[in-house]
Amino acid sequence: GKCKAWAVELQEVGKAADQKQAALRADIDELWRQLKADRQQGQVKYQEVSNALDGHVQSLMQKIAQLPAPGCDMAIEEDVGEFDPTLRNPGQESAFVVRSRSSPTFVAP
Repeated sequence: GKCKAWAVELQEVGKAADQKQAALRADIDELWRQLKADRQQGQVKYQEVSNALDGHVQSLMQKIAQLPAPGCDMAIEEDVGEFDPTLRNPGQESAFVVRSRSSPTFVAP
């Protein structure tokens, strides 16, 4: 009587739980698939931006290299002896100061 009814009810609850679990698993699998696809798209976009930026930087570096350097008429040897790695440019922890006889110059590494 009662035991059989409880067993049937328990079986139905178990079946419903299994169906809910299967539905949740399918939702999680779909979410995971979408996340992987989004990640791949993000990596592709990052690479495109990186390549474009690299091209712009290379172009700028070429243009800068072609510019005449104003005020570079002093001998390099004059400044070498006065290089002071202990002085830093405020706001740039990795920049060094080269003291020339004319004026200090901040040089990024």
